[in-house]
Amino acid sequence: MNKSSQHHGRRMLVLIAFLFIGPLVLAWTLYLGGLWRPGAGANHGELLQPVISLPRDPQPTIDGGTTEGGFLYGRWTLVHLIDGECDEACVAAVYKTRQVRLALGREIERIDRVLFLLTTSEPALGTGSEDLLIVTPMGSAGTQIIDALNANGGTQRIFLVDPLGNLILGYPRDGDPADIRDDLKKLLRLSRIG
Repeated sequence: MNKSSQHHGRRMLVLIAFLFIGPLVLAWTLYLGGLWRPGAGANHGELLQPVISLPRDPQPTIDGGTTEGGFLYGRWTLVHLIDGECDEACVAAVYKTRQVRLALGREIERIDRVLFLLTTSEPALGTGSEDLLIVTPMGSAGTQIIDALNANGGTQRIFLVDPLGNLILGYPRDGDPADIRDDLKKLLRLSRIG
């Protein structure tokens, strides 16, 4: 083997090594330098900090019944808060969460919808209230729930509660339902609970 073919072989080896190691070094440098961060994990809703664990106590329902203890546990739950009449925007938000739940197809059984009502008269919700649990919160547990919701946007938000009973995300009531659907799809895919 002559010297020119040895040099050519070494150059090829260095070039091949650079093709494999170069991109790793570049990515590592950009990441550590703060110039690039992957954004695939972004959620659409506002992450509520600190996480608020909601109480497990049973609550009265609008139809005179009572929920089971832990009714906000075990499933992903879309939550509304209404103080008084349910106006047009409120009715649209309730309908929106119904459509989000339906859009999740076979995962529909992993999602509940709850409306906390601060009055004793049932609001006119129109289409979209068929699978909605309407709760009239009472006692210290009810106060804790209402305080947590009001502290994070109250009646102007749609909330997501995880299967452990934690209030985790908030969405604008008039926002895009696709944002809620996309976040729920990710959570349902990654979650081993609920």
